[in-house]
Amino acid sequence: MSSRDDILVQLRHSTPEEEAYPDLNESWTTYPDQIVKFQESVAGVGGHAVRLDSGVDLTETITRMEVYQATKKVASCSTHTRIENVSLDNISDPHALEDLDLFIADGSIGVAENGAIWLTDEKIPHRVALFITQHLILTVESRCIVHNMHEAYQQIATVRPGFGIFISGPSKTADIEQSLVTGAHGARSLTVFILD
Repeated sequence: MSSRDDILVQLRHSTPEEEAYPDLNESWTTYPDQIVKFQESVAGVGGHAVRLDSGVDLTETITRMEVYQATKKVASCSTHTRIENVSLDNISDPHALEDLDLFIADGSIGVAENGAIWLTDEKIPHRVALFITQHLILTVESRCIVHNMHEAYQQIATVRPGFGIFISGPSKTADIEQSLVTGAHGARSLTVFILD
């Protein structure tokens, strides 16, 4: 018997017994007001979350923002506002978005425990817009904010195959000299509008 075969035999005999998967039907963390906690969590990761009453116009709110007024190229895939001077539907090469200043999109789930927003590319022709833009504005409906990631995964477990991502705050890294740099690998700012 070769030493290779000897090693493989020893590995087969030393295999640990299988353990049962943990039971996930537990009482996970919940909050008295998951919308307030969501706002706190978004702020904690460097973003800004604003709750808009049903009578407030989202388009008008965005156009008053300093980040909007300083932009040149704006694209939107949001069903709540179509502020844009760049239409992603008319762009064939995503490289044309390299100088995108502001992108607006709708999230389908917000997570209170970490401020994450779930997005898919179902209504976003070029998903690179989420990462290449300088500033990102996301919307999420207040009824779609859940307490924790377990609740969020229960809602996305049956989604069709495709692209999906949780975004939590603007891009940031502290790899170099342990100094926090915002916007190194993506958006420099994130604003989330919570819609009633």
